[in-house]
Amino acid sequence: MPHADALFRSLQLTEARARFELLDVTSYDVRLDLASDDATFGSVTTIRFESRGGETFLDLKPVSVRSIRLNGTDLDVDLLRSGRVPLHTASGSNELVVDAVMRFRNDGEGLHAHVDPADGKRYVYGMSFMDAAPSIFACFDQPDLKAPYTLHVTAPADWTVIGNAPGEQVERGAETAEWEFPATQPLSTYFVTLVAGPYHLIRDEHDGIPLGLSARQSIAHALEADADELFTMTKQCFDEFHRLFGIRYPFGDYHQAFVPEFNAGAMENPGCVTFRDPLVFTSKVHPRGADPAGHQPSRTRWRTSGSATSPPRSGGTTSGSTSPSPSTWATGSPPTSPSTTTRGRTTPTRAASGAWSPTRGPAPTRSPATARSTRPRRCRTSTASRTPRARASCGS
Repeated sequence: MPHADALFRSLQLTEARARFELLDVTSYDVRLDLASDDATFGSVTTIRFESRGGETFLDLKPVSVRSIRLNGTDLDVDLLRSGRVPLHTASGSNELVVDAVMRFRNDGEGLHAHVDPADGKRYVYGMSFMDAAPSIFACFDQPDLKAPYTLHVTAPADWTVIGNAPGEQVERGAETAEWEFPATQPLSTYFVTLVAGPYHLIRDEHDGIPLGLSARQSIAHALEADADELFTMTKQCFDEFHRLFGIRYPFGDYHQAFVPEFNAGAMENPGCVTFRDPLVFTSKVHPRGADPAGHQPSRTRWRTSGSATSPPRSGGTTSGSTSPSPSTWATGSPPTSPSTTTRGRTTPTRAASGAWSPTRGPAPTRSPATARSTRPRRCRTSTASRTPRARASCGS
């Protein structure tokens, strides 16, 4: 069966409502074999659910199906059409077991596989959003049918595997290792993930919560350089959320995985948040327009009232200048504020006036006669990821 999205039907609102009224999903048990070959992986899913009795369907997007068994009775695997298996459920408890072969993907969805060109090491991560979960495991793929997930993974012996719940390696052979993950909190299908490969790991702990960071081995040095800052921000956020909401973090470990070829900025999978790994800075960060050799920036960037702008200015303009002169600032001189340096990186700090100070050096001097007008520009970094690190990367 070819893996082509054109063959798959989209879930309709009326179908989702009907399936929600019919089913209550009790649990998922998912077994994945990531060590069989580089193109495909084995996926055996056991779904236990309650039904009011009647017709429904299972979501499944495999390369091939070995078997489908409902309440002990084998179903014809050729019933699979357009990513759906029709089911006639019994009233009461039901058990469905699906043994399928899935394809590793390279489009940033499903179970994405990447070979690092820097060292040839292979990495895998899961992205179940938006409708990619059925290409990893058989499921009732709609967000209001939540259930706990138990995960079992066979992986190459030198890999580490991380999931939504804290896991452990329970057996290791010469070629492969077995990993077990206990039942999660009830999750929607699109939140289920795993991150597997020879990732570089850094661990910490805060307020009883185990914390982790991971990235490819080839950028391990950059992750180590950023680790203190990342852990500090994470701990501060946990303290504030606990204070603000009065509810303890319920998902056990909190892992932040920086993964390659990720389509979004990040995905908020409970217990294991995935980020695009260019957010791990592998070279020194400069303001936009700055000279990496340490000379003055060609255009000073400021942040005022939530937007990135140049300093307020007045006077004549021409097209020949690249930055305003101090004499054109409305205050008569730039606000002064020290920068803070974290593990060798200079980052902007808020000046007493409420504006943001430049991250490097004094502003270049230009006469009013040669200063040209500038318009505010927006940082292209998404609002959701506009942390101080992101502000530094976009020069605002």
